[in-house]
Amino acid sequence: MTAHRWTTRDIAILEALTFKVRLMSLAQIAKTWWGHCRRPNVATRRALNRFIKADLLIRQRINAHPILCMRKPIVYWRMGDSPPNCHTVAWSLQKRWTGLPS
Repeated sequence: MTAHRWTTRDIAILEALTFKVRLMSLAQIAKTWWGHCRRPNVATRRALNRFIKADLLIRQRINAHPILCMRKPIVYWRMGDSPPNCHTVAWSLQKRWTGLPS
């Protein structure tokens, strides 16, 4: 069996799932890395299956709340500004989960 050559995109997906986010749905990965493709879900599924076969990823179904729409940023910050109040920002984000998806 020959070793698979990992692409820059493969590495970016694995880095995101390892260091930046806890989990991503197939749709999120497809939109982010294969949004330009005619059939992004098919391409995404192929790549994820390669990761699974290489024991780099596990597939797990979970019940999760649908992604909530965010029409504008919760906080704006620029270099030189005082740091935002993280407790207020966290509360604003947590409060969104008590309502119904829009």
